[in-house]
Order: sequence, then C-alpha cells, then structure tokens
Amino acid sequence: MTILNGEWRFHPRFSIGGRYGSSSFRETTAIDTDWFIGIPSVIWWQSNSTSKAKMDFFDMNIYYRLLDLDKSQMSEKFSSFLLLDRFSLDIFGGYQQQTGRYGDTNLVDVIQWWTPVNSPIAGLDSFYKIRYKGPRLGVRFKGWANDKFSSKLSFSYALIKTEAYGWWNLRDLTFWHNGDDGFAYNIDAEVTYHLTPNWFIGIGYHYMKYRQKELTETRILPGYSHYDLDVVRDANNKVYGPSFRVGYMW
Repeated sequence: MTILNGEWRFHPRFSIGGRYGSSSFRETTAIDTDWFIGIPSVIWWQSNSTSKAKMDFFDMNIYYRLLDLDKSQMSEKFSSFLLLDRFSLDIFGGYQQQTGRYGDTNLVDVIQWWTPVNSPIAGLDSFYKIRYKGPRLGVRFKGWANDKFSSKLSFSYALIKTEAYGWWNLRDLTFWHNGDDGFAYNIDAEVTYHLTPNWFIGIGYHYMKYRQKELTETRILPGYSHYDLDVVRDANNKVYGPSFRVGYMW
C-alpha cells in the first residue's frame, strides 16, 4: 500500500493535514461462508476463491498544539527517561473514509453440509463494495532526540456510517447494506531519522480497524419483489503492518 502524508503549520498552535492510501495487492483470497441458522459451528456452504481486491482510504484533520516543550521546560527525570530534547502534544479532529472493492472470481472449491467437497462451479464473478466514513478525534505525541531522531505516536477514534453494495452473479442477486452505529480506531507509531534539515527517512507500524455491528440488508432477486431482510450483519475490517517512510520538510 502506498500512503501519501502532508501537513501545513499555518500558526504556532494550528496546522492542517491528511493522508491518502491506495492498495496494490497482487493477489488475494476470498472465503464466503454461510452457517445453519442458530448453529454457527455447522457450515451450510463455504466457497474459496482467488480474487482481486482494491482498497483506498483518506483522512483530513486540523491539529491544535496543547504542549510544546524543550528540554529546559521538561523535568529532568521525564527527559532522561524518554531520551528527549523536545516534546509536543497535539489534539486533532477531522474526517476519515475507507472504500473497498472485494471480488470472488476464480472458484477453487466449495464445501457443503451434504458433501465434503463439491466440484467448482464455473462462472463466478461476484463483488462487494463497502464504504466506511465519519468524523474522528485523536491525540498525537511527538518527541525529538537531538537534531537527528524524532518519533511520533498517534491514536484516533471515529464514529462510522457504513454503506455497501454487492452482486452475487450466480443467482443474479443484488443487495445493499447500511449501518450507522459503527466505530473505527487508528494507531500509528513512527521513528524518523533526519538525513538533512529537509530530508528524512523512517520506519513505522500502523493499525486501522473498522467495525460495524448493525448492518441491515435490502435485496433484489429476479422473480421476487424488492424487500428488506430482518437480519443484522457485521462488516468488520482490519489493515495493519509495518511501513517505510521517506519525506521532505521545509
């Protein structure tokens, strides 16, 4: 995944910033599972396929600097324990959104309750599009050690609305999902080495989790009228992993 970050400090206390990320998955695996109603441990149907997946996300934020302390303003115990020459604390608020498109294309196998393995069914070409979006609040800590090293840790929480659209082509089934009671949180940790006053490189680790607990479903199936299902479905998403950073400051 490629992620672009930017931030502009237009006031000693205020800055605006954001990021945009786009996936570059070469190949993914999709598993679609249905269970017996009331007996989650018994599988009614499960299909496994290779697929193509695409995911994008962005966030936009305004930051307010609560604290900006140099070594002389910090306690000696705090400064020596964290090996810091400077420390800052920001709070921020904004908006975030994640969009994904996930497909079932090349069916590998099917497991059904009445037979262990069924021959693959030809022609599978289904997809599911989902979008999480909503306002966010967060906190960010930054530390500097001499002129070469800096570190950053941020945490944010968002209230999420979810919209989804899917098509199961083998049944020509079209369906929509909607939910308003979701949440998301993001954790980002980074360490940066400053090659020059302007250029820097670094490493990081990032964790994003989206959870929607109450999705309702509307569907259209040929031969039936447009109707709503009296069901609640989950739509949860996690993206996490290490990163390598390169950037420029002025």
